Amino acid sequence: MKLEGLRQKLIQVGRHQPVSDCVPYAFEHRVLHALRALPPRDPALAWVAGLWRAALCSLAIATVAGGIHLTQPDDPTASIEAVADSDLLEVATLGDLPEFEVPLPDSPRP
Repeated sequence: MKLEGLRQKLIQVGRHQPVSDCVPYAFEHRVLHALRALPPRDPALAWVAGLWRAALCSLAIATVAGGIHLTQPDDPTASIEAVADSDLLEVATLGDLPEFEVPLPDSPRP
């Protein structure tokens, strides 16, 4: 008998069978036995894996931040001029304020 013909017959018979809602015999026992047969997990390995993932994320963030920093224009005088202008603006606005005295408390608080 040819294997392909046998295969086709088995597929046809399988398609005509109704789908069963039953769980295979001793399925739970087989699954639980397979889970118990696994070696115990070492908690240190879970920590090591998590720390490596965190290190890789930090490396990616540092790489992106470094790339952004390197793409910025290198004009150090522009930032100094901006700070100087903002300081002059603060001094100019503070000079227009009226002077007033803050009353000090007579005795120290307990």
